[in-house]
Amino acid sequence: MTKYIKILFWVLALTACLVSGCSDRGTNSADRPTSGGEILVTDHIFFDEFVLQIMNEFQQFFMRVYIPEVAITPIQGGATPKPIPLLVLLAPQGGDHNFYFNHGLREIANEMIASGEIEPMAIACVPNDKVFGGYWYAGDTTRLGAGKYDQLIGGTLLDFLYSRLPFLIDSPDKRGIGGVGQGAYGAFRAAILNPGQFRSISVTDGPLDFDGDGGAHGNGLIDLFPDALNEQGLLGEANAFSRFDSTTDLAHFFIGGALAFSPHDTLIVWDSTHRLDFSGRWYIDIAIVSREIITDSTTLVDSIIGAGDGHDFDFHMPFDNAGAPYPVIWNMWLDDNLENMLSNELAGVNIWVGTSRDAPWNFYDQTACWISTLRQQYPVQVREYTGYDGNAATGDQYLYDLLHDMLKHHSESFKD
Repeated sequence: MTKYIKILFWVLALTACLVSGCSDRGTNSADRPTSGGEILVTDHIFFDEFVLQIMNEFQQFFMRVYIPEVAITPIQGGATPKPIPLLVLLAPQGGDHNFYFNHGLREIANEMIASGEIEPMAIACVPNDKVFGGYWYAGDTTRLGAGKYDQLIGGTLLDFLYSRLPFLIDSPDKRGIGGVGQGAYGAFRAAILNPGQFRSISVTDGPLDFDGDGGAHGNGLIDLFPDALNEQGLLGEANAFSRFDSTTDLAHFFIGGALAFSPHDTLIVWDSTHRLDFSGRWYIDIAIVSREIITDSTTLVDSIIGAGDGHDFDFHMPFDNAGAPYPVIWNMWLDDNLENMLSNELAGVNIWVGTSRDAPWNFYDQTACWISTLRQQYPVQVREYTGYDGNAATGDQYLYDLLHDMLKHHSESFKD
C-alpha cells in the first residue's frame, strides 16, 4: 500500500493534464465508448546523457506520457493498478513532447481502449531536440554535442520510466517503440543497438536508407545534397561551407545529422566542478579539458555554433561544394546507415511501416529500400497510404489515421 500511496503523490505532483493544442476531432458520438486516460508531465534531468549537448546547459529532457484510465483510477483509489505495457514514440524533426498529442493521440487511445480494440498501455512521447530540430536520436561519447541518445533511448530512458511508473510491465515482450521521420530512424536504431529490448516497431517514412539502391528507389540522401547547397545559392561556390547557414529545415536536417554522424570533435574529455552561485546555491560547472578532431577541413562548417555556453561544436558535411558525396565524411554517415548496422538484431520483433509516395526528401524511396532490406530476413507489415487532390499525404497530416494502425499493431504484439 505504501508504494501506491507514493505513486499517488507523484501523480499529483506531476499533474495529470490535458495537452493544449490537440487536434479537434469533434464531439464523440453518444454511443461511442470513451476512456479517461490522461497525460502526465515527466520532465527529467539526464546529466550524463546531455552533459555537453548544445544549448542544454541544465541537461533537461521534456517528456509526456499517456496513462490509461486503468492505471490512473486504481492509484487515486489506493487499489493495485493494473500492470500495463509501454510504447515509446519518437517525434520527427522539430517535433516536441506534444507532437503526437497534437495529432490526437490521447483521444485515439481513449476510444480504442474503451472499445476493446487495443489493450491499455502507457505511451511515452519523446521529443526531438529543439536546436536544429533533432540529431536523428543518435550520439554517444564521441558525439557529445548531439547528446548520448544511444545510451538514452534504449537504456536510461527506460530505466527512468520503469522507476517512476511501477505499474509498467518491465518485460521486452510488453514494450514497443515507434516514430515518424527522424523518429523512424531513431526507433530502428534503438532496436538494433538494444537487441531483444522491444517486441514491436511501428514507423512512417524517414531517412531509413542513406545511400538508396542506385536504381528505381534513387540514391537516398545523396539526391538531397545539391538541394541543401542550392537553396542557399552555394552550389559550386568555393567558399560554400564557410557561408553555409542554418536557415531552412533541410539545412537543419543535415546539420543535426552531421553533429550526430560527423562532428568535428571525435573525442572530448571534460571535467566538472561543484561551485556556488551568487545566491549561495551549488551548481555544476562543466569544462572541456581536451579534444580530438577531424583534420580534413574540406567540408567543415565552423561558423554556425558559437561558444556562448562553452560548447563550441563544429561539424563536417557529407558532401562537397558540388553536391557530390565527400568520401572521407560520407563514409562516417554510412557507418550509421541502418542496413550497415543490421545483422540479426531484429529477430522476433514485429515490424509495421506506413509509407506514402508524397513523403518529403526522398523518404518514400529510402523507406522502400529499407523495407526491401528487412524482408530479406524478417516479415514486415506495410501500409501504403495516399492523399487526394489538393492534399498530399505528407505524413503528419495523416498521422491521426495512421496512429490507429500503429497502436493496434503494438497491442496485438503485446498479446503474442
